[in-house]
Amino acid sequence: MTIVDSMAFFGTILPDSNSINESDTYTITVSQDCPLQYNPIFMLKLETQNGLYPYILTDSITLEVAMPSVSDPTGNDSTGYYAYSSHDILWEQHPEYNWVEISTIGTEIPKPGGVSDFTQTVDLPFNFKYYGNNFSQVRISSDGWIAFGSETQTKSLNCPLPCMDTLNNMVAVFWDDFFSNGPQGGGKLYYYSDPANHRFIVEWDTVPHYSDLNDKETFEIILLDPAYYPTPTGDGEIIFQYKEVEEAGSCTVGIENGTEDVGLQYLFNEIYDPTANELVSGIAIKFTTKTPTVVSVDDDIEIDQIVPTAYSLEQNFPNPFNPITNISYSIPEQAYVKLCIYDINGTLIKTLYEGEQPTGRYFSVWKGENNSGVKVGSGVYFYRILANSFVQTRKMILLK
Repeated sequence: MTIVDSMAFFGTILPDSNSINESDTYTITVSQDCPLQYNPIFMLKLETQNGLYPYILTDSITLEVAMPSVSDPTGNDSTGYYAYSSHDILWEQHPEYNWVEISTIGTEIPKPGGVSDFTQTVDLPFNFKYYGNNFSQVRISSDGWIAFGSETQTKSLNCPLPCMDTLNNMVAVFWDDFFSNGPQGGGKLYYYSDPANHRFIVEWDTVPHYSDLNDKETFEIILLDPAYYPTPTGDGEIIFQYKEVEEAGSCTVGIENGTEDVGLQYLFNEIYDPTANELVSGIAIKFTTKTPTVVSVDDDIEIDQIVPTAYSLEQNFPNPFNPITNISYSIPEQAYVKLCIYDINGTLIKTLYEGEQPTGRYFSVWKGENNSGVKVGSGVYFYRILANSFVQTRKMILLK
């Protein structure tokens, strides 16, 4: 690592204020030979010149080199599969969340009487290459997974991937124990061939967790025809989409091969890969063998759209809302972020997020619940962000 320009000047800074210097920055270059995941320590010296009072401080800072970040793709595994989420906007391979509803046009897989775990094998409308092998059939499980080939296996207890459990060629979109025999159960399972867009879709619609029937999830898997969506290896691309995520605390998300010794795990029981994004409503994840390519930008406007240059808290949408609303915000640097909901009296209702976050654009979903999970009443609420020294509050309305 080479310090090219070690001095920067920030002009007059008033008390309780800050200054961003964009014209006279520090400059450090990193050699291609620098080891990955390296944590060099630098000394930063701050001092006043002709100020109202003398001030000097020397402190150490760490500039991480190629450390895993939630902005990075996940993987690859030893065969070349990567996972990109819709939040990985720095990479050309990232998917856009675009929910495809098939509950009114798809074929329902009926739930057998007296059985909560069931699997059905169906024919694919095209050959799908997965980990180097071609398949014409896929078995669909009630418990949030599919697996290529024809079998009748069921398995509701999720495991980390890869897993030597004879359940091979598995794709786990939300592997958990779903459906119930009780009167409060419900949920539907559909599949649909979409020849116009050369894809095959499986949807789990409002499926309840066996442990808590109040937690109901809606998600889907989209298989893209490799003949129309080519990859370097010929392996097909797989997209996970999550329309409604209530409880992602006990599940597995990822893929594994036919011999169950290679896989790419995104999430297992609240343990995320360091590069993975949180499983929330409105997120998409694509598994592909396309290698990461940084998005190309032609001007500063496009760069600003990708990497924020200022703190911001956007107006929630929809507003007014019932039962959920989305809150978006941006941070131009790593920050300790706290995003909270307050009632009209200033009482804390819900902490949506608290912790360190790297530079990026984020959104959070509020489901109209307090910190105890109890639904709150109609009325005016305020949401407030604190990120380093940035503070902003906005108003929203919950109507029932």
